[in-house]
Amino acid sequence: MTDFTLEDARAIAREAHAGQVDRLGIDYMEHVEAVAGALADFDLDVQIAGMLHDVVEDSDLTIDDLRARGVSERSLAAVALVSNNLGSGD
Repeated sequence: MTDFTLEDARAIAREAHAGQVDRLGIDYMEHVEAVAGALADFDLDVQIAGMLHDVVEDSDLTIDDLRARGVSERSLAAVALVSNNLGSGD
């Protein structure tokens, strides 16, 4: 379908999580990179979902925004499954 890469997902994640830190004050991208890294044995769609797993929860980007940027439907489905703010009626 598209040539969307893990680097493309990383760029979106960096944009979405810019300035965000975790509860210990560590750059949030460290968490995102750890999740994506833990999925290294899985296919690209799963790795991309790992890289983007908190984007919809923690930024103004939506599933439709990610779709418009070329993220696969399979990756989007995984992101939606782990996003707490989707499907809640909010």
